Amino acid sequence: MEASGIEMLDSGQSYLLLDGALLDALKIAYRYDDSPSVDMLYRGTRHQSALEVSPCLIKPSEYTRLWDNQEFWRSNGIVVEADCGPEKLADHFRSLLSVRIPDGTVAYLRFYVPGQIRMLLSVFTPQEIAAFSGPVGSWRYFDQEKGWMSANLSEVSDAKVAEDEGWFHLQQNHLDALGQEKHRAFLRRLARSLGLSDSEGQSEQLAGLVEKAQGFAFASEANIAGYVELFVRFKDRMELPVVKEILGDTHRSATDRLAELDRMLTQGGV
Repeated sequence: MEASGIEMLDSGQSYLLLDGALLDALKIAYRYDDSPSVDMLYRGTRHQSALEVSPCLIKPSEYTRLWDNQEFWRSNGIVVEADCGPEKLADHFRSLLSVRIPDGTVAYLRFYVPGQIRMLLSVFTPQEIAAFSGPVGSWRYFDQEKGWMSANLSEVSDAKVAEDEGWFHLQQNHLDALGQEKHRAFLRRLARSLGLSDSEGQSEQLAGLVEKAQGFAFASEANIAGYVELFVRFKDRMELPVVKEILGDTHRSATDRLAELDRMLTQGGV
């Protein structure tokens, strides 16, 4: 991956691909561009009934203001560069809305989210990236720490059509690598939220605390983060018998246990 500035985004071959489930993509498109080309990827597909949350492909006009207002969309969308028309590009993206997984079923793939495309590009081989990308010559996404990042292809591949949806296969090694990368990304977010450095030592410490949390049947990222935060704040008291008793009572919900511990530790009950 290479760093790239916002000035590199508007190349004349640049498109925005926004997550319609997290953004009002149409509102953003027409607020910051008087005459954009807009296509909802769910249009004309088996996902048509969910059109209101469809990912949205936008070709900005010559005098667009979308680049100058990137802060309103860059966390929930990406930029692609492609030397083809919007219809061809939209159809290729429709073919990727769901992919085949090892058990033979299909699963949605939110490749238009910055964190997702970053992980996918990091685990695919060059040949897989080329096939996946089709007519896309460059993927660009915003990283909260590094700014705009880009992955540039030396050559493009043939585009698929919407009817090919499900053609791309995620192998088990992809899923394993994506799981590992997701875990690393969670640790980085956790470190930032706790004001800790992203050093190797701190990462190992956080990984150990996450394992402890999972040992107490905390499964969701929110509950794991809640346990780790309590441990960091009240480290000296987290090994007390009364605390371990509450943590070990896995018949109670994770939320209830964390709430009781927070009240008890914050109010100095132990």
